[in-house]
Amino acid sequence: MLLQHLRYLVALARERHFARAADACQVAQPTLSEGIRQLEEDLGVPIVERRQRYQGLTHNGVSSGSAPSHKLPHSHLDDTGG
Repeated sequence: MLLQHLRYLVALARERHFARAADACQVAQPTLSEGIRQLEEDLGVPIVERRQRYQGLTHNGVSSGSAPSHKLPHSHLDDTGG
């Protein structure tokens, strides 16, 4: 599991939109999507409700998405990835 993937999840939870989350992370949307999919694979649970559009986070996603933002210093989760 990469810290960057957790940043992507936090941004997605905040922005509630894949393209806006990608912009906030300064990456392309496919990069963000792949990072989220990798995080789901690493955790072994779905964390994003997907249909044709972003539907929200699953219960597991809410737990995963809120934990990093509370446990890591803010500077590690800023929009610049630094």
